[in-house]
Amino acid sequence: MKTNIKEYNIAFFVLESILFGVFCSLDLLLFYILFEAVLIPMFFVVGVYGSRDRKIRASYLLFLYTLISSVFMLIAILALYF
Repeated sequence: MKTNIKEYNIAFFVLESILFGVFCSLDLLLFYILFEAVLIPMFFVVGVYGSRDRKIRASYLLFLYTLISSVFMLIAILALYF
């Protein structure tokens, strides 16, 4: 990857900042929101800066599987609150 290094670094810094918020959050709702927000820069890192031809499909599958599994985490968090 010799092009778009600035955008790549920005995406990773945004990802790192959100992950820092995930690990430092004390509220379950904030944890869930930040956990979901991690998907946005990860989608771009895998989809734009991936190394193989199937990087677009891989980014969609990453987004889909993480979103589906996080629905179960949301149900568990709501069960804890109510």
